[in-house]
Amino acid sequence: MTPKEKAKELVDNFMHYVEMKDFFGDDKELENAKKCTLICVDEIIKSISIYDTLKQMSNWKSIIGYWNEVKQKIEKL
Repeated sequence: MTPKEKAKELVDNFMHYVEMKDFFGDDKELENAKKCTLICVDEIIKSISIYDTLKQMSNWKSIIGYWNEVKQKIEKL
């Protein structure tokens, strides 16, 4: 799955849980889903970063790079 596909999948998963309208009646679901998804991805990156210190994963940089790219795609949705 590409980072763009993963970004869309994660945001779509949160959309059902963030139904909301602002003061003017505008839908805020996408914006709120993106915020939730970014929190999730940040936590994934933090947990993977621990392995860098321990040197237990030989491909940790590619994994972190993938999730950083997912974050960029979420922000562009």
